[in-house]
Amino acid sequence: MVAVRIDSLNFRYENEKPIIVNAYYNFASNSIYSISAPNGAGKTTLLRLVCKFLKPDSGAVTIDPALTIGYLPDRNGLYEELTIKENIKFRLALYKLSYPKQKAKIESLLEKFSLTEHQNSQVKQLSLGMKKKTALIATFAAEPQLIVLDEPTSGIDDSSKKGLIEFLISTSKNTTIICTSHDKEITGNNSFRQLILSQGKIIG
Repeated sequence: MVAVRIDSLNFRYENEKPIIVNAYYNFASNSIYSISAPNGAGKTTLLRLVCKFLKPDSGAVTIDPALTIGYLPDRNGLYEELTIKENIKFRLALYKLSYPKQKAKIESLLEKFSLTEHQNSQVKQLSLGMKKKTALIATFAAEPQLIVLDEPTSGIDDSSKKGLIEFLISTSKNTTIICTSHDKEITGNNSFRQLILSQGKIIG
């Protein structure tokens, strides 16, 4: 079953050269993908097109209408003045979910990423790695069926990275995960379906 279908997709920013060029690809349900490419090749643009934050010049991105989408940008998308718990509650509210309903899931994620003792700390007080882990928890707490991650391991220490990658692989048994990455722990991992974005096209 196809979760996301990319068909003859083209996109360019105003007054710039084309960045996505006649791209095609079908992302299967309950699978995990890694998209690699040099900086500036259009990885983040592709993710934003998938999430419908950008409108293509031509072509289409079609998402299974039964899927809810979770998106984690490279810059985390957190509110610095809010605490970890408040950021998670805010994200849940966007999905019309209550904190008590998701509490067990959230507590498990906080423990997994060693943030239980910091859940009432403001995000601005956290290290880069802790911010990344908070953003990941906020993304996964709502249990979306399509999760789009931009450089999910950036800023995360090696001791936490292994557990995160194992978590992503495990979650993909029931969820479609699409991520961009330069991390060899991901780009060299056979559990991920490895894709390359080259000259605006998706190569599998």
